[in-house]
Amino acid sequence: MRLTFKSAEFKNILSFGNKPTTINFNKGLNLITGTNGAGKSSALLDTLAFCLFGQPYRKIKIEELINRQNKKNLEVTYTFKINDNLYVLTRGLKPKKLSITKNGVLVKILSTKGLTQDEIDKIIGINYKIFKQIKY
Repeated sequence: MRLTFKSAEFKNILSFGNKPTTINFNKGLNLITGTNGAGKSSALLDTLAFCLFGQPYRKIKIEELINRQNKKNLEVTYTFKINDNLYVLTRGLKPKKLSITKNGVLVKILSTKGLTQDEIDKIIGINYKIFKQIKY
């Protein structure tokens, strides 16, 4: 299985405000640069961990991911391909939101949080524990 990220869009997460920020990933190597404290880790690891697993990457409470000024409408969307299938995964807080599409068709979400996350883990082929082994 090959997972290829296409784009990330997020708002109201950590230092990022209500204006959506979009990162488009090109084929091959992508380089994210910026000064210390500019939000590189937030823009990648924190948004990715929240979107894919519903948990912060850092050792903080999930509510602490929400932008302190806006205090609501945290939303993260990642678009990615697995083999020939295009997925769009969106997760949010205040209000809580979770949607997954596969090739433009909404994937049925199971009723309990654990089962839903288990299904997402199966789709992407990795769980939160393995993801946390990433070192940056």
